[in-house]
Amino acid sequence: MSASPSELSDFEREVARRFDLVPNFFTSAPGAPEVIEKLWDFAKSAYLDNPIPSLFKERLFVYLSRFCEVRYCILRHCGFLLGYGHSSGDPTVEVQTIAQAIQLLKKQTPWQRSDDSWLAALEASPNIEVWPDSETELEDQIFAAAAIVFGEPGQAERARRALRHALGDRRYEHLMGLLAFIRTAHYWTVVHPDLAPEEDIGVYLSINEELARLLLEDPEAARCDMGTRLFTELTDLRELRRAQLELTDLREQLAQAERVSLLGHLASALAHELVQPLTATAANVDAGRMELEKEEPDLEELRAILDDISKDDSRAADILTRMRQFSRRHVIDMQPLAVEDLMQDVIALVHSEAINKHAVLALVMQPDLPRVLGDRVHLSQVLLNLIVNSIHAVESRPIDARGIVIEARTGEANGEVELAVRDTGPGIPDNLAGEVFKPFFTTKPNGMGMGLALSRTIVEAHGGRLWTDRMPQQDGAIFRFTLKRA
Repeated sequence: MSASPSELSDFEREVARRFDLVPNFFTSAPGAPEVIEKLWDFAKSAYLDNPIPSLFKERLFVYLSRFCEVRYCILRHCGFLLGYGHSSGDPTVEVQTIAQAIQLLKKQTPWQRSDDSWLAALEASPNIEVWPDSETELEDQIFAAAAIVFGEPGQAERARRALRHALGDRRYEHLMGLLAFIRTAHYWTVVHPDLAPEEDIGVYLSINEELARLLLEDPEAARCDMGTRLFTELTDLRELRRAQLELTDLREQLAQAERVSLLGHLASALAHELVQPLTATAANVDAGRMELEKEEPDLEELRAILDDISKDDSRAADILTRMRQFSRRHVIDMQPLAVEDLMQDVIALVHSEAINKHAVLALVMQPDLPRVLGDRVHLSQVLLNLIVNSIHAVESRPIDARGIVIEARTGEANGEVELAVRDTGPGIPDNLAGEVFKPFFTTKPNGMGMGLALSRTIVEAHGGRLWTDRMPQQDGAIFRFTLKRA
């Protein structure tokens, strides 16, 4: 854009001072000039003031602009190379000839090459001391690797490693910053299709027919279609996120169904747990009435009766609270948890079931265990499932051999706590050891086959592991799982 200095704003005068003109790029959003000024700040830090040599930056800008169907960037920056304005905002940069520009535009892209020997050479190169000169083999190798990173970032791990090896960490990050701005510039031109080339571009296009054809009709232009490609990628990401949310919701529904199934199995035992405090409360109420009917009621006795009623009421309320928390839909809430509290909560739920099945529960705790980070309801589900499975497993054993040990200790790996449930049941046959964690696998006539599969999913979501061991030199099974320390 050409204008007299008096017609320019302070911002436009700064742009003109650097480029010797005001590119239309920096006047393309008059409705929000503050956005353009932020783009200018980005241009200065990632492009103009980037310590990469100015000519190298400008040649790379032109080379990568081949991969954008909107031709504004390649026309403008090729103009800078040819002396129509300042390359990289630097008036001291050597002006390129039309022949040099044509040679740059004809440079093979990495996708046009028959092999990757150029990449192997870059991987084997020593760490460079200075950026390469124009039209050298090393410049070509860096340009090609940068094109892969720029055009196919998700598949560019080898190219990134090669660039970091050759350039070193600092130069590599400067290059990545430049690529980020070039990509931003391409995107901006796509979403502002009314952005027209400046008058000086028409001047140099008329000088050489081959140059004009290479700039306007590059067959590689669609390789990095920033319009369609970017929005397609965003759509795909949204669909992937939606699918992930649906899968998470389905897992929680399955987990809830498994929790309800467990409570259904424990229903008679839980009912017995509730009957005990309710029966005791009723008996205490009768005793209190009888005491009140005396001519001189014993106030201390009445106080003791009321204390018993209060304790039994709290016990019944605690049982109902645990059942309600365990059965409802639940939003995952990661909190530091005391392992002993977690284990005691679950043992309270299975206590009556264990008594009914004549199973003896033993709790073994290593002293001073650190807290773990986890969701109380989900981890209770894992532990409850393992203990209930063990209660079923020992049912087939003689009454005096129905032992279940729940233990907790520091894990073998640093920063882990290991919990285990071991029983004296028949154990797991070797041919089924790899099957028990698969969804819908069950050895129970009425089982859902989801308990262990969900348990492993829950543990892994907490950053831990769940596996099974055989009891050494005796029958029985051990299920172990690890959790991260809080």
